[in-house]
Amino acid sequence: MMSGYQETAFERLCRWVQENSRDLGDADSQEVSPMLRRAAAALRDRQVLFKYCAEEVANTRHNALFRRF
Repeated sequence: MMSGYQETAFERLCRWVQENSRDLGDADSQEVSPMLRRAAAALRDRQVLFKYCAEEVANTRHNALFRRF
């Protein structure tokens, strides 16, 4: 039962990281908040979820750079 709760928490954390990483493209600063860093670090053990989050961050930064160009 606890593993189910933990998996749900990791999934919610992944969605939170994805939502907050979208804000990275809107800001002029490329700095990542400490809370976002901690959340991503917590997801490193969950390879699939971490990959989704890393792809979201990469896509957001790519799009922001493309718009600025």
